[in-house]
Formats: sequence, structure tokens, C-alpha cells
Amino acid sequence: MADPSLPPRPPSRPAGPKLPAPTAPAGSSFPAPPDGPPAASRAPLARKTKVILASGIVAVVLLAWGALAWQRSLSRPGNGDLRAFLASQLGSSSLVVKGVDQSATPLGDGQTRVAFTADIRTVDTLYTQIPADGYLADQLHVDARGLEKTRGLFADPNAAKIASAAGLAGFPSDPARTSVLKVATAAGASTGLQGVVMARRVSGRWSFSLEEIHPVGLPLAGQPRASFGTSTYVAGVKADDDALRALATSYLAAGDRMAAARTRYEAQLAAERAARVAALLALVKPGTLYRGTAIRQYDQHTWPVFLEITGVNADTAEVKARLRNDGGWSDAREFTGTYASVDGDDTLRLSLGTRSDQMIQGAGPFLGDTGEWTIPFTLDSQGVLKGQTSSFVYRLTRLSGAEAAAVKTELEAPFAAALEASRAGLVYHGAAVSKRSQASEPILLEFVRQENDGALLAAKIETIDGVHRQRSLQGTVETNVYRGGDHLIRLRMSRQDHDPQVSNGSIFGFDWNDLTLMMRPEGNQLVGEDASFTYRLTRATPEYLARLSAAKAEAHRRFASVIRPGAVYDGTVSDRSGFATSLRVRILSMDTSDRTLAVRFESRVQYGVYHEMSGTYDEDSGLIKLGSTGKGVFNPNGVLRVPFFSQNATFQAVLAVGKTAIGGQLQIWSDSWTFNFPVGAVLTPAAAADAAAGANIDPTTGLPAFPSAQGAYILTDAGWKALPMNNAKVTYDALEVTSQTLGGINALLGALNGRQPSQQDQTRPDKLASLTFDGSDPVPVVRGDQVRIVYIGHTVPASAEMLGKYPQLADYPAVEMAPTHTDGEGRRQADLLRIVPGLAGFRQNRMAAMLETPKPDVTLLTCTGTLPPGTYALSVSSDKPEAFELNVR
Repeated sequence: MADPSLPPRPPSRPAGPKLPAPTAPAGSSFPAPPDGPPAASRAPLARKTKVILASGIVAVVLLAWGALAWQRSLSRPGNGDLRAFLASQLGSSSLVVKGVDQSATPLGDGQTRVAFTADIRTVDTLYTQIPADGYLADQLHVDARGLEKTRGLFADPNAAKIASAAGLAGFPSDPARTSVLKVATAAGASTGLQGVVMARRVSGRWSFSLEEIHPVGLPLAGQPRASFGTSTYVAGVKADDDALRALATSYLAAGDRMAAARTRYEAQLAAERAARVAALLALVKPGTLYRGTAIRQYDQHTWPVFLEITGVNADTAEVKARLRNDGGWSDAREFTGTYASVDGDDTLRLSLGTRSDQMIQGAGPFLGDTGEWTIPFTLDSQGVLKGQTSSFVYRLTRLSGAEAAAVKTELEAPFAAALEASRAGLVYHGAAVSKRSQASEPILLEFVRQENDGALLAAKIETIDGVHRQRSLQGTVETNVYRGGDHLIRLRMSRQDHDPQVSNGSIFGFDWNDLTLMMRPEGNQLVGEDASFTYRLTRATPEYLARLSAAKAEAHRRFASVIRPGAVYDGTVSDRSGFATSLRVRILSMDTSDRTLAVRFESRVQYGVYHEMSGTYDEDSGLIKLGSTGKGVFNPNGVLRVPFFSQNATFQAVLAVGKTAIGGQLQIWSDSWTFNFPVGAVLTPAAAADAAAGANIDPTTGLPAFPSAQGAYILTDAGWKALPMNNAKVTYDALEVTSQTLGGINALLGALNGRQPSQQDQTRPDKLASLTFDGSDPVPVVRGDQVRIVYIGHTVPASAEMLGKYPQLADYPAVEMAPTHTDGEGRRQADLLRIVPGLAGFRQNRMAAMLETPKPDVTLLTCTGTLPPGTYALSVSSDKPEAFELNVR
């Protein structure tokens, strides 16, 4: 198949007629051909034969010439091929190649170097373009400024809307943008070209490449008119000038309409913009809340954020806002900045920045960051707020009023729950469990104070059962879950507030360090922990509180019944080694206005040794805190081991009133001494006589009405029952003394055969005599924890002379009670011991009791401890000294 890029191969020449073999006529003299018969045998040629032979010769010559021509056509291109190639190089149908001369030089390998000369002529007129604006202004005198102004109107971004408002169907053509032409070359002009091409014959066709080309004569300038587009105007042609002028006039008229429409449009735009800005500003009015997310760019971690607009100043375009995270509503970081709107842009630009001093410690992301930064926001008309910094991408949406209120409630919920759970007056009961030993201790937690939305809390924990103990707590309600986690209620308990009488395993005795209770509400419970204990407490119901109030009232009543002036209690004090000794505590005085009191601790081992203390008391906690007053008598000779009986020093002590005893501790550095003073049942909740059926209760005492006849009476379940004297008498030196002078502080114990005891007998330190019962009258029997006796009659105190001489007699009771023992004859006897010279009584053998005078000539004795079973003697110093007997089961 022939290569279509090459010129066509010359047609093959037709073969000549096949000549017949020559024959000689008979008698011919021409020799025969070498392969034919001999010449002598050839005949002469006939005329017809000669014609044929001549034609063959001509044919051979033509064939040879054609072969030479064909060979030449194979070594050089034809002029037609060369002309076609040069025409293709002109690139314009308006130029034609009229004649070509060539000189070919074969180079071998199918290549030929062809030097050529060609004649180039134009078919059409050729044009060049001139500036339209200059032609319009200079030749047609069109208003150039008007054209420029109109052009600017149509270039306006809002030109389409303005044109529509002007009633224009579209944008008219700008005459300055048209093609204005002038003639560059007339049709038929010619010029020459010369140059060199390389020709190569491939597959029977010639291909060319231009090596060099040179113009000969003037060049043919310009382009055909069609090359400048369909809308062209030839300068100087009247019809074209008129058309161009008309186009300019129409364009300027459209500009005038655009200018008028633009004024109206701008007014409309200004109104729309004002309305749009007003609508956008409505989206940032104070109180508006936006909710969304902040996404950290490097890891796409997302945090909830809330932006509240707090202030807008329209005069200065300033805006204020608060940023919150999901930690709570109370903590918010302050932002300030400006706002601006952009023409044609339905967004508001907000630039909000925050300073480092707006950081809120421990408030979580953004609020707790120490740096300062600015967030450029854009707010669209749909209420979508977007912003981006180098670290975060923000996207928030405006909330409705109801949605904003719901968000605020949602963020406040943990704090509000903690605030409600710690309201002053709320009481919780449950247990504190030691993390170390897992021991569980019942406690009450009461919130007694809550101020400044929980910024200040005060609470106390108390024991539920046993000795009343209490510790104080101070704290707060955290407002942010990033600071407080789930445990927003924080209560701090100082190590200094512990009870030294209780071990470190108890919440009341723990003093290793301060404790911070971290608690959270769970329904009606408080759950939490500190470094050493866990807590689960339930809110007390009204019924529980009623019982608690009754119990507290009863605790007050019990405290008041136990701790009162004149009350005396016998008990023990022991150290860590187990050593214990007997002592007595006496309530000397009390002042209810400032809740202070004074007490005296008396040794029951050595008469006359004592130590006085004073301090404060609290009925709620049942605690009495005491310190040495400097008054007392001590014995340093080593007989007594109790520090305040054997040392001239100051001490501190704490007593706690319990249900059945007064406990406590002597606080010293080197040792630990524990008090225990049992309390009789009559001083705790209800005396047996209070339940006596049909008893006539005296409203002033709460006891059955006192008998009227003189004598001593014991309170039993049936009421007051008289105690018998059973032939009571004083016996001395194993001899009966018939004198009736009896009594602990009577001037004389009695005389043997009417004689006074000798001075030696009166001053000896031990037993001076005995109080003896040998009668057989029935003796009432009562329980040892319910001994309450009333004496009806006048008692005689020590004389002024004796008090002046012996001031200690002021504290010696006019009625006292002591246990008796039975001698060999079955008589019941109580020892009478020397008090001061000339006076004797039960002294340290006296049972601890409280004496009261509820009415004139009525002395009420209440035993403050539980008496062991046995027989007892009651001695009364009266006008006629008396003694009575009772039994305890």
C-alpha cells in the first residue's frame, strides 16, 4: 500500500507491441542472425516487415527514454509536490504559490537536498487591527470617558442584577472591544521566497522538511478579515463607521440606564444590608448561647464547648462573651473582641480573644489553659458560628431560649445535685469503713451551714450509739467536674479535732493526718471516701429525724441529769499497763450561760488528796473538756501513781457522758490514763418509780409526791417506802454506846457511859467507831442501779465555828450512805472514820451520790452509781441524828 504522505508514483509506461521474429524473403542477400539460419539462406525484408521493424526500434527508444525519466523522478521531487509543501507552510488560504524553480542534489539513502525559488501571491485583501478606543475617540469623536464609565458599570459584581433592574435584556457590546481593521496588503500582491528543503522518498511518496527560507522582496503583511472574527469594522469605510458609531451610542445609552438603576439598587442594597446586619446582630444579643465542638487538629480529639454572648456595644462594635466546657455552668472564661459585617456577605465576623489572667485553675480544657489566644469566628444567618485557629476548629450552633435553659440545667445538674445534697439541716446516717481494717463504724453526718452557693460548708459527724462523740468538718461544693470529678462535695476534717480517747481505727480518733472527704450524691445517698475511710450514707427521713431529735433531747436530759452541781461519781482511772485505782469525781459548779463547769477529782486511796479542774461542756456531743485550775493537794511520795494526785503540774482531761457511764481520758504526753465512772439507771432515761402505776407525780420534780412525815424513804416501783431505823446506835471499842448522838459530822460520836472520847481517840486517823443495826424490822429491797432516797426533816450543817476551823466541812454531806458488814452476832455495822478532830463519818466509804433540796426540809439523795448487792446504812445529821437501813439486791 502506498504511503499517502508521499507524492503519487508516476504511472507505468505500457509495454510496446510484441514484435514477431524477423524472416528473410526468398533470395535475400542479408546474412541470417546468429541463432537463425545462415545469411545466405535469408530472404530480403518485405515493406510491411520493414515498417514493423522501424516501429519496434522507435518503441525501444521511447522505452529507454521513459526509463531514464522514471529514474530521474525517483531521485528528485516534482514541482507540484514541492509547491504543495510550500503552500502548506504559508498557513493561509489567502496566499498561493504560483511558480517554483528547484535545484535538486541527491544525497543518497533516499534523501535529496532541494534549493528552491517560489513566487507567492495574495488571493484576498489582508488587514491589521488598530485600537478601537483610539479610533472611536480620534476619528469618530465618541465620548471616551463615557465609555469607560459605562464599562465600569457593567464590570460591577452586581451588574447582572443592576442590568435587570434597568430593563436591559443583557450586556451590550463594548465598542472599544470590537475589531477595527485597516488594509495592510491589497489582493493580487506578490513576493518571492527562496530556501532549502530536505526531501525523502518513502513508500513511493515524497516527504519534506524545511531547512531554511528567506523572503525575496517586500513581505505580504496582514491577515484575512475573517481571521478577526465575525464582527469587524474597516476604518474609513462609511458603512462600518456609521455602524460603529451607532454601537457606541447604544452602549452609552445603556450606561446611563445602568447608572440610574445602580443608584436605586445601591439604596436597596443598603436597606437589605442594614436588615441583614440587624438580623445577624440579633443572633449575638446578650444572653444568646451557642453550643458546639472544638476539634483539635492534630488528632481530631473533640470537646464540647459553649459560648455565651454577654455584651454588645453597637457604637464601638465591641462584643463580650464567656466560653464554657462541659465541666459545669459556674466556671466560664471571659472573651472580648469586635464584630464586623462585609458588604455582600451574609455573615458577621467576630474576633474574640482571651487573656492569660482569665485562666481558671483546674477547670478543664480551654478554661484552665494558661495561654492567651484569639478565635476568628464567622456567623451566618442560620446561626452557625465557625472559627479556626492553628490548633482547633470550632463549630457551634445558636440555641433557642428553651434549648439554652436546658443546656444550663444540664451543665448545672451535678453541682445542683451536690448543692441540694449538702443543704444545711440535712442529716445522713450510715457507716464509715476503715480501708485498713474494713471495720465499719456507724455515724451521723449533719450539714449545719451552707453559704454562697456552696462555697462554704460546715458539717459534723457524730456517733449513733454509745458515748456521744463528734468531729467538725469544713468544706465546699465544687462547681466543676474537672476539679471535683463525680465527688463535688469536699469536706476537710482536721487531725487536731480527733478524740484522744478513741483509737486511730475509729473515724473519731483518727489523727494521722487531715482527711478530705470526697462525696457524691446517689439518689438519697451520699457515697465517697477519703485517704483512710469509705462512706455510704442515707438521707434521714422525717421519721428518722424525729427519733433522732427525741434521742438528742433525751441525751440533753441525760446529760443534765448526770452533770449537775453536787453530783458525785465513783469510778476508776487506769493506765496502759492495766493498773487501776479508785477515785471520785465531784461536780462543784456549773454556769449554763457559757456552758462552763468546775470539777474535783478525789483519791479514794488516800483521803484528802484531790485535783480541781474547770472547762466547758457540750450537751450535744456529751463532751466535757477540762484543764487544771491550780487547786488541789497531791502526794509526791510515790504511794499514788495517778499523775494529778502525785505531781504538782497542770493537766488536761476530756470526759464523755454515755448511757451508762462517764468515760474519758487524762491527756499527758508520757502516758495514757482512762477514766470510767459508772452511772446509775435513775440518772438515765426513766427511773423505775416513773412507771409506778397510779403514782401521784410532783410536776416540779417529776417524781411521786414526797411523804409528809419525818423520816427516810426509798423509791420503789410502788412509790415511796419508809426505811426502818432498826435500833441504830453508835458502838465504840466493841462496847455499846447508849448515847443517841449519831451522824457523820456531829460534834461527838457518842460517849462511853456518857464520857467524851479522849483527844487521842478523836485524832487517830482510822476507825473511831461503828454505826450498828441490830433491829429486826423489815428492810425494803431495791435494785442497785435505782437507789433514790428522800429524807423529810431538817438537817444540821456544820457550825460556823467548825467551818472556820475546818473549811473542808463545807463539802461534807449532811446525808450519807455506806455499805455495812455483819459481825459475829449478826449485827449490821458501818465504820465511822475520822473526818476532822472530833468528827467522824463514812468518809471514803460513802457511796457516790447526788444531794438535792427540791423543797424546804426535803433532802433527795440519788446514788450515781450502781450499788453492789448488800445491806447499807443511811446517816442523817439532823436535830436528832438518825440512821436508817436498806437492802440492795
